[in-house]
Amino acid sequence: MKLLLTLPGKSSSMQSRVGNFKRRAFVGVSAITMILGVTLIVTMLGVGMGLLSYFETARGFSWQKTQEAYFVAQSGAYEALYRISQNKYFATTSASLLVGNGTATYQVEQNKDETGATISGIYMITSTGVVSNTRRRIQVKAAVDSVTGKLIVIFWREIAI
Repeated sequence: MKLLLTLPGKSSSMQSRVGNFKRRAFVGVSAITMILGVTLIVTMLGVGMGLLSYFETARGFSWQKTQEAYFVAQSGAYEALYRISQNKYFATTSASLLVGNGTATYQVEQNKDETGATISGIYMITSTGVVSNTRRRIQVKAAVDSVTGKLIVIFWREIAI
C-alpha cells in the first residue's frame, strides 16, 4: 500500500520523493535484519565447528592414552614372563614397573588357572597398565614344562576392569 502525503502548495514530484524516502528507510531496516541473521548463522556454524573439533581432539587424546595403558600392561606381563623364564619357582606374587608415562602392576599366581583350580606348573599373570588415570588389564596363562623348563603361553587376553 502506497502512502502519499498531500502537502498544500507542493508538487506531485515532492510527494513522490517523500514516499521514496519512507520506502528507503524500510529497505534499510530490512538490510540490517538480513545482515544480523546471516552473521548469527555464520557465528553458530563457527561455534559448532569449534566444538566438534574440540571433542574430536579430546576423543583422540583419550584413545591415545588407552592404547598407551594397554602397552604398559603388556610390558608388565612380559616382565612377569621373563621372571618366570629365569626361575620356574618364581615366588614374587606382585610387583610394579615404571614404563614410559605409566605404571604396570603385575600379579603372578602359581599353580592356579583362570577358574582358581590348582594345576601344577600353571602360572596366571594379571597385569594392569595405568597412564593418566586410564587403566587396561591383561591376563596371561602360561605353563612351565617340569622336565625341560620350557615356558609356553597358553592364552593372552585383555580383561575388563
